[in-house]
Amino acid sequence: MDLTELVNVCVTDLELTGDPGMAMSSLDAMLSDCQFAALSNASNYGNGTYKPPPELKPCPGDCSGNGDCVHGVCACAPGFEEEDCSIDHRQPPSFTGVAGGGACAINEEECYLPVLVGGNIKPGDTSCYARAMQKGLNGKWTMDTTATENKAEFLSTNHAVCNLPRLELSRGQAMAGFMVSLSNNHGTSSSPERPYYLYNSRCMICHDGNCTIKPDTCVIENTCYDAGDLDLLDNNGACQPLVNNTAWSSDSGASPNAPPSATLNKYTSADVGCFCLFDPSSAECACCQNAGCQCSRAHKHACYDCLHPEMCGQ
Repeated sequence: MDLTELVNVCVTDLELTGDPGMAMSSLDAMLSDCQFAALSNASNYGNGTYKPPPELKPCPGDCSGNGDCVHGVCACAPGFEEEDCSIDHRQPPSFTGVAGGGACAINEEECYLPVLVGGNIKPGDTSCYARAMQKGLNGKWTMDTTATENKAEFLSTNHAVCNLPRLELSRGQAMAGFMVSLSNNHGTSSSPERPYYLYNSRCMICHDGNCTIKPDTCVIENTCYDAGDLDLLDNNGACQPLVNNTAWSSDSGASPNAPPSATLNKYTSADVGCFCLFDPSSAECACCQNAGCQCSRAHKHACYDCLHPEMCGQ
């Protein structure tokens, strides 16, 4: 049998996904090919009945490389268990990451049942541990000092679904999260912790756990705001992303090309910071309120009553 193609596919899958479960999938494919070759061998038949030699009877997962296959039954090496010898009871589970990346859009998806990827995950015995994280008003992360034990639903020796506890999130909250680990013995020994972020896609973009603020929004005290939103609590200004996307901006922080503050009329919440209708690639235009419309290029730092465009020149 030529297994070169299957080996190359296995290597490619591992490089692309980092998921050790892909190796077991390739091993299963190899075993299937081997069984097919045995079924195709006429010498394995007697009187029309398939009678392969005992050494050809496959073992589950080929004993995961941790035991010997004896007439279809795994004889596990010391320290290994399960019918396929896949679990080393001397070691905690490994934990390499969360399927789909280390971040989840809490306003769009079910984020409290992540699939954890690792190894040495034992059916019925693996738990996931989580410490809640919150981002403070100063932008720094704080986390619980103790972890809660949570049910882990076994999928395979490389995958488990973690039942995370629900967090109390404030309206418009930008980010929260957990530090997550896995254990086979109720926390006596555990995998290293890894962060898992919950984010609000209204104002955040996250990829592989790296999160940035969207260009047309602000994140102020861990709360999402759109360009032009006003600070209604303390009257400290407006969200003007081009000026500052992590704090309120007043007129004094506006663009040097902006007109005087008189343009902040009934229909104008901020004189700069919103994308221009005449040039969607520029956010140097006014932010409107009360159903106002942006003025043209000549008066781009003001908004007007949409029924009275003459207001722009006043």
